[in-house]
Amino acid sequence: MIYDEMNKFFEDNGYIVIENFLNSETIGLFYQYTKFKARRESIIEATNSKFYHKEINGKFDDPQAPGVYSLYGDPLMESLLIQAQPFIEKIIKLELVPTYAYWRLYITGSDLKKHIDRKSCEYSTTLFLGHDISNIKDKDYNWPIYIESRKKEVKEVKLKPGDMVIYKGCDVEHWRNKFIGLNHAQVFLHYNDKNGKFKELYDGRKFLGLPSVK
Repeated sequence: MIYDEMNKFFEDNGYIVIENFLNSETIGLFYQYTKFKARRESIIEATNSKFYHKEINGKFDDPQAPGVYSLYGDPLMESLLIQAQPFIEKIIKLELVPTYAYWRLYITGSDLKKHIDRKSCEYSTTLFLGHDISNIKDKDYNWPIYIESRKKEVKEVKLKPGDMVIYKGCDVEHWRNKFIGLNHAQVFLHYNDKNGKFKELYDGRKFLGLPSVK
């Protein structure tokens, strides 16, 4: 019955919050990985730029979040993409095809422009991996994501590390205002309806865990 109730909320609103999708030990590992990876690639870009390939190493020029490190097709995150799929299918009551994973390590002053996603993101999740807000006196600070529901109501959603939102990426607008902490790691897992009109496996790639060929 619980999945029926969750599915109804999802269909009515175009999104649903899932608390504690990953436990604290697992989420700690993912968050540490994002910090190491972003630092590593920034050093490589600065010192060995001729060997730096942003499709493989990641990029700092995403127009939705300028200056923020982001990575498409990360093998670790795309392993999570596969692991999460059965649970998400139970909630939305559809068979899915995985398209891609994408993550960012936001920094002070980052925002996320108001947008809907492209056709490879019919059913998406955003999963909070961890943050550093040691520069803020308010230790309860929580950087919200805003979602305009299918009822055209703007919802302020605050997640804890390990929580995620499942949402209809091509239907509901979502955004974030300016971040005031030091860093904030977030991964996006994207899927399409297996029997829908946008059902290209792996976002047109031959395999998961590889950069885009587009």
